[in-house]
Formats: sequence, C-alpha cells, structure tokens
Amino acid sequence: NVESVCDIAILSEEAIHNYYKTPVDSSGDVGAVRIMLEGKYLFDVVDQEASLDKYKLLILPDSIRVDEYLKEKIDNFIQNGGKILATGLSALYKDRDEFAFDLGAEFIKPSDYRPIYIRPEFDVLGLDTAFVTYRDSFDIIATVTAEILALREDPYFNRSAFHFSSHQHAPNNPDVKKCAITMGKDGMYICSMMFREYAQVGEISAKEIVRYAVDKILGDRKTLKTNLYAQGVATLMDQKKENRIVNHLLYAVPVKRGNGIEVIEDIVPVYNIDVQIRLDKKPKRVYLAPENEDIPFSYNEGVVCYTVPKIYNHAMIVIDY
Repeated sequence: NVESVCDIAILSEEAIHNYYKTPVDSSGDVGAVRIMLEGKYLFDVVDQEASLDKYKLLILPDSIRVDEYLKEKIDNFIQNGGKILATGLSALYKDRDEFAFDLGAEFIKPSDYRPIYIRPEFDVLGLDTAFVTYRDSFDIIATVTAEILALREDPYFNRSAFHFSSHQHAPNNPDVKKCAITMGKDGMYICSMMFREYAQVGEISAKEIVRYAVDKILGDRKTLKTNLYAQGVATLMDQKKENRIVNHLLYAVPVKRGNGIEVIEDIVPVYNIDVQIRLDKKPKRVYLAPENEDIPFSYNEGVVCYTVPKIYNHAMIVIDY
C-alpha cells in the first residue's frame, strides 16, 4: 500500500548483461548506487523490462549499449520529458560505435591514454584544476549544437618501461584540449567509466562531477533536498490511500570488519537536519512517527520545508496532505 517517490532510474549493468548473456564488470552499478545514496537522490535500480513512466532521469552506467528494444523504450521516455545521463560506452548502439541519442557528442574511439584528466567548466570542490580519471575513457567530439561542460587533457605519455614517471602516471598536458562532458537535447554524456571510477577508486571528483550532472539535468524538478551527511540515507514513500507521504532518514557510519562485512558498532546522533520536498499538495501536518510529535514547517511555491531536530539512527517523518 505504498509507492516509492523517485526522480531517477539506474538501468542496471548486471541486469542488462545477464539478459544478453554478456559477461562484464558491473561495478558501475555499485558506483552509481553509492553516488545516489550519498547525494540523497531518490532513485530506483531497474532492468530493461521496468516501466520508466514515473522517472525524470535515466542513468546508463558505463556499459549499457542500446538495441532496438531499448532504443524504442528510451525514445518514448524522452518524448515524455525524460533525460539521459550516459557514461563510457553507454548509449551507443549495440552493433556499432554511434550514439543512439542526442547527447551532444559523436563517438570516435577508445582513448589512447590512461589515465586522462577532466577539467570541468563548473566548480568541483572549489578547485580550478584538471581531475585525474583512472578507468577507461573514450575520444569524442562535440556536435554543433552541444553544450560543452568539461574539457579533457591527456597525460604527456602513458607510463611504461620506456616512459617513466616517478608518480603513478605522467602529469596532464594542458596544451591538449578535447571534449569530456557534453549535453544535447536528450541528455548528457561523460567520456569515461565514471561510475566504475567511484566504485573501484573512490575518486571524490568523480562523485562531484556526477552530482553536478544530475543536478543540472533535474534542475528545479528535483523532489528532495537535505543537508544530511554523506553516510546518511533519505527515502520518500507515498501512501495515496492515507493521503500522506513518509520521509525516512537514516544515519550511521558502518565500520569494515573482515572481508566484505560492515558493522554499525556505534550510533551517533545528528541534529537539526533540514529537508525540502517538492509537493504539489499543501501539507496539513508534519510530524515524527511513531512519537506523534509535530514538526514546524513552511510551504511556499510548491515546496515544504522542515527541520528534524534529532536523528538517532532512524527518523520517520510523516507529511499529511
């Protein structure tokens, strides 16, 4: 009797490649989920059979090539106002290296260099620099109508037995400028395996670049915003028959204990967490459950705002409308 409220669908690499029986590294799923959780985005992980009707953004992580079935499905999604964020080899046709959608780029070939450096035209961590990207990347050129959001710089050379750099890789050559991130009428493209980058390397710049891309695409259509810290989780559930939505907020810091085992050993409370939710119905009441304690709120221009005084592992906020 409840439905999740989501802005974003992540089309799962694992589901796609299991369906087509094509073994592949599916850690792009892991990176995408981590970034969405840490960024407090409302999202679902879906397979190729799922309906896309309720979503505003479809993420194609790293290796989602497009056959006739997916092409038709995603075209319908775009015609209904949806947008795409694709990385790496995603959004290319299954049988040829050509983009199936207008993402502002033309695909050329796999890059001759690894790593590469991405220099955003937007703020990332307050640094005016080119950020190293270790996973596979690809050469692209921008289309005539594209918006170019980041440039790419190659290293002076690939590190090898014959070309040595005392660091893990050679520094970036600022004289070499190529396209890295483009935007077209159907969505945005990032020229590297950005989600594997975050899953395998933990590159903080990768997360911030993806977050910028998602926020730019969603714009003021983003349903939920909060200042809950990175390790927190935020979800939103709609109970239409009860005329209410439920906002779950979780906060804990797992600690690694052994191989693949994470344990929440200590629960640390957090205080004064602000939440903004875009809601087309004026709220009648906002309160904590099961405590049944009212929370002061405001509602302006379709956005309800409130502050949760304390989260001790989990808080459940009910918004009656």
